[in-house]
Amino acid sequence: MNDNILSASGRTFHKFIAYLTDQLSKPKTKFISQILCGVLFSENLILTNIASKVPQPSRLTAIAKRFRRQLADSQSFLKVVLFNYLCLARRRLDVDSLFIVDLSDIAKPYAKKMENIATVRDGDKGCLVTGYWCVEVYCRDKDGIIWPVILWPYSLEAEGQLSENAQILEILSLLDEHFGEGFGIYVCDRGFDRLNLIEPSLASTRHLSIRQSGDTIVVLDNGVHIIGRDLVEHLFAASRSWLV
Repeated sequence: MNDNILSASGRTFHKFIAYLTDQLSKPKTKFISQILCGVLFSENLILTNIASKVPQPSRLTAIAKRFRRQLADSQSFLKVVLFNYLCLARRRLDVDSLFIVDLSDIAKPYAKKMENIATVRDGDKGCLVTGYWCVEVYCRDKDGIIWPVILWPYSLEAEGQLSENAQILEILSLLDEHFGEGFGIYVCDRGFDRLNLIEPSLASTRHLSIRQSGDTIVVLDNGVHIIGRDLVEHLFAASRSWLV
């Protein structure tokens, strides 16, 4: 029984790798396959630990060195991998699929020499630490399965780096480019309630659902100011159905 499970899992993994690495060279395909396998079995992102789980007779230092060389090489192949992955996810989505967008952080409190390390707020501990900001996007497919779409770390300390708003809009534009503008509904937390994010979306056909606090003041087309809670209650009383 266990052998059958392992065999089926292995076939599924190799099929997934084949999708991801379509149109890549053999060295890049080998690298993607090995590093994903290493991440799964080591359960962390430390390169030497990942290399230690690669089933090859090569020395650990040689494998880790090869991984570093591949990562330092031109990373244009990663765009191909992302494109292939999004194509695979697209098959399981429809026009009303939900895309969950969240702002997060990668805390590195003990890091001293990491490139462009910045000060961020640790969401778990509620304090300021060194690390990176991160934009996360997940989608929910037709079967209710959650797919990770993008994990986008960035630092405002990096040279030429634009604002947080610009980072978010760049990611949304990237997804529009792949899935098509107006595809899906982007579900966002209250932190996305900014004119710099809302106005570009209103100017396009992108669908946003942003969580609001009940005391938010909403300005209607006729210029009337109304509390968000009262507006929702009025709309529900008129239609007897909740709006998404």
